Amino acid sequence: MNRNKLKFAVLPVQLGVCQLNSSQQIPQWAYQGEFFSITKTTEEISIVCPDPVIPPDTVLCERSWRALKITGVLTFS
Repeated sequence: MNRNKLKFAVLPVQLGVCQLNSSQQIPQWAYQGEFFSITKTTEEISIVCPDPVIPPDTVLCERSWRALKITGVLTFS
Protein backbone atom coordinates (compact mmCIF):
# COMPACT_ATOMS: atom_id res chain seq x y z
CA MET A 1 0.00 0.00 0.00
CA ASN A 2 1.34 3.41 -0.99
CA ARG A 3 1.06 5.86 1.91
CA ASN A 4 1.77 9.43 0.99
CA LYS A 5 2.50 11.65 3.93
CA LEU A 6 0.51 14.86 4.02
CA LYS A 7 2.32 18.09 4.74
CA PHE A 8 0.57 20.93 6.49
CA ALA A 9 1.18 24.64 6.73
CA VAL A 10 -0.42 27.09 9.16
CA LEU A 11 -2.20 29.96 7.42
CA PRO A 12 -0.68 33.26 8.58
CA VAL A 13 -3.98 35.07 9.21
CA GLN A 14 -6.00 34.83 12.41
CA LEU A 15 -9.57 33.81 11.70
CA GLY A 16 -12.96 34.36 13.26
CA VAL A 17 -15.74 31.77 13.29
CA CYS A 18 -19.15 33.47 13.19
CA GLN A 19 -22.69 32.16 13.55
CA LEU A 20 -25.70 33.84 11.94
CA ASN A 21 -29.35 32.91 11.77
CA SER A 22 -30.18 30.94 8.62
CA SER A 23 -32.59 33.67 7.47
CA GLN A 24 -29.98 36.45 7.64
CA GLN A 25 -28.23 37.89 4.60
CA ILE A 26 -24.55 37.03 4.22
CA PRO A 27 -22.70 40.26 5.04
CA GLN A 28 -20.25 41.74 2.53
CA TRP A 29 -17.37 41.66 5.00
CA ALA A 30 -17.54 37.84 4.96
CA TYR A 31 -16.10 37.82 1.42
CA GLN A 32 -12.98 39.84 2.24
CA GLY A 33 -9.50 38.38 2.52
CA GLU A 34 -7.65 35.59 0.79
CA PHE A 35 -9.43 32.87 2.78
CA PHE A 36 -13.07 32.56 3.75
CA SER A 37 -15.65 29.82 4.09
CA ILE A 38 -19.42 30.23 4.21
CA THR A 39 -21.68 27.29 5.07
CA LYS A 40 -25.46 27.47 5.22
CA THR A 41 -27.79 24.87 6.69
CA THR A 42 -31.45 25.05 7.66
CA GLU A 43 -30.35 25.95 11.19
CA GLU A 44 -27.60 28.54 10.69
CA ILE A 45 -24.98 30.24 8.56
CA SER A 46 -21.37 29.68 9.60
CA ILE A 47 -18.71 32.09 8.40
CA VAL A 48 -14.96 31.61 8.75
CA CYS A 49 -13.01 34.67 7.62
CA PRO A 50 -10.10 36.90 8.64
CA ASP A 51 -10.58 38.17 12.17
CA PRO A 52 -9.80 41.83 11.30
CA VAL A 53 -12.70 42.13 8.79
CA ILE A 54 -15.38 41.12 11.30
CA PRO A 55 -17.08 44.21 12.74
CA PRO A 56 -16.90 44.30 16.55
CA ASP A 57 -20.02 43.32 18.50
CA THR A 58 -22.23 42.71 15.45
CA VAL A 59 -22.44 38.90 15.26
CA LEU A 60 -21.90 35.91 17.51
CA CYS A 61 -18.24 35.15 16.89
CA GLU A 62 -15.18 33.39 18.30
CA ARG A 63 -11.92 35.02 17.33
CA SER A 64 -8.20 34.21 17.10
CA TRP A 65 -8.51 30.84 15.37
CA ARG A 66 -5.86 29.50 13.00
CA ALA A 67 -6.27 27.17 10.02
CA LEU A 68 -4.13 24.41 8.58
CA LYS A 69 -3.61 24.02 4.85
CA ILE A 70 -2.53 20.82 3.14
CA THR A 71 0.40 21.73 0.92
CA GLY A 72 0.64 20.16 -2.52
CA VAL A 73 -2.04 18.29 -4.40
CA LEU A 74 -4.72 16.38 -2.51
CA THR A 75 -6.40 13.76 -4.67
CA PHE A 76 -10.02 12.77 -4.12
CA SER A 77 -9.07 9.12 -3.85
